[in-house]
Amino acid sequence: MSDVPYIALANSSDIINGYDDGTFRMDRSATRAEATVMLKRYLDAKNKKPVLNELLAKFKGELDVQKFSKTQLESLPWWFGVCKSRCFNLSNGA
Repeated sequence: MSDVPYIALANSSDIINGYDDGTFRMDRSATRAEATVMLKRYLDAKNKKPVLNELLAKFKGELDVQKFSKTQLESLPWWFGVCKSRCFNLSNGA
């Protein structure tokens, strides 16, 4: 698969860790919570302060928080103001 090198790089950079069973489940799309955690980890790795309130305010959709990502998401400064109740939705293209 052509995306394997990118997944390996993201994994070695601690942006993605896979699931508890050691898989990355390439046959399914990332959830909004997973995508948000990946974005946070990427920004942390690049030492960037995320200023995303304006951007995230444009997106709509409920964000279902999974156990693995709750701690990561709550550490984001914009989490409580924007993303806790309204956030982007990867499945609808927003």
